[in-house]
Amino acid sequence: MSSFLIFFSLFTIIILFGQLTLKNRTTTQNELLQNLTVIIPFRNEMKQLPALLNSLKKQPSLPKSIIFINDHSEDLSVEILEDFKELTFKIIHLENEQGKKAAIKNGISFADTEYILTLDADVRLPDDYFYHLSELILKDAHILPVAIENQPFFSFFNLDYYYLFALNNGLHFLDRPFSASGGNFLFKRKLYHDFIQQDKNQDITSGDDIYFLNFLVRRNKQIVKSTEKELCVKSHIPDHFPEIIRQRIRWIKKGSSVQSFLPVIIGLTGIIYHWGFVMIMLLNLGKATELILTKIAFDCITFYPYLVKIGKRFSLLRISVFSLFYPVWMILIGLFSVLITPSWKGRRIITK
Repeated sequence: MSSFLIFFSLFTIIILFGQLTLKNRTTTQNELLQNLTVIIPFRNEMKQLPALLNSLKKQPSLPKSIIFINDHSEDLSVEILEDFKELTFKIIHLENEQGKKAAIKNGISFADTEYILTLDADVRLPDDYFYHLSELILKDAHILPVAIENQPFFSFFNLDYYYLFALNNGLHFLDRPFSASGGNFLFKRKLYHDFIQQDKNQDITSGDDIYFLNFLVRRNKQIVKSTEKELCVKSHIPDHFPEIIRQRIRWIKKGSSVQSFLPVIIGLTGIIYHWGFVMIMLLNLGKATELILTKIAFDCITFYPYLVKIGKRFSLLRISVFSLFYPVWMILIGLFSVLITPSWKGRRIITK
């Protein structure tokens, strides 16, 4: 037990140190907006598109081009875009292909700028988002933050997402990020073209962000992780438990097919950590309370700094419940991933 606690005490300290030493951008005006195309794939997003459009309309500064790519929507998404006259953008319709990856690929083929920004159709931008984006010290790619919004009860299930990105940022000194959200991802267009030329996962309809990130890491490209709340978009996550399960299954399926050792190590370390505490508590019931408080402390130290940076606050009670419930949640998702075929908006996701 002592060796276990010492190891994860050191691991937690390393993650905390990494997050505290992750530097924010240095303010400098660049010409990014004149060299930026925003790519927004969508499928059946009629409920979310108005919020995105209004947040775009309120921006004092806008990029050179905005392209929406329709992935065979069956609702009024296209009509909502066509009726919105307060913003200039292009709408492209997929014909023979389908899936988010194909949508992004097609959208980028219409772009003529040096940089691409991918956004999800259900996000809302903070005020002056593009102004703050133009203050970045530009590199090959920028992993930008995403905060999740949904009903209070379901917000509990967002903590595993924040936990992952806290680890991603806490290990920034390795220069090998293992997670990125395509809902707020900035990168050089040429690098995406290079990625498409060698991508062996084009038959997989999901995972555009994680495969592209792995491509950048393997080629030692300069990737910057940002945590500023001024660059943090707000995304809508399903308020239905079955859809949350399906979303996590999609994450597991696409992550498991990425050929990279670091995500595997992080995943195994997470399993040992969370279930190690459970086993130790079962073997030392007399010290259960002490061990529970220790785990809660470790978890708070791990991802609370990340939550503060992106402007997202959770109560200590909610984090404590998450800390205790997460080992069970891991097992449930693992079992569901074996039993359930991943799907997205009524469409089966092709995976390996």
